[in-house]
Amino acid sequence: MVEIILETIVVLIFRYPGALIRWVFLRKKRTFKSILDDDPYINAMLSLVVLALIVVLIRYLFF
Repeated sequence: MVEIILETIVVLIFRYPGALIRWVFLRKKRTFKSILDDDPYINAMLSLVVLALIVVLIRYLFF
């Protein structure tokens, strides 16, 4: 039960930044709304991967 709640929260929080990243890299050929509605899991995973890359980059550059 807790897994379902956490998964839902993560998808809801991280799907908007992921959709924004996809929208920018698709060079705005599609609307933001259509990319957001495609698949929330793809957007959330993309957002989490980019966040992880940023954290790793900051970790190795400054510490």
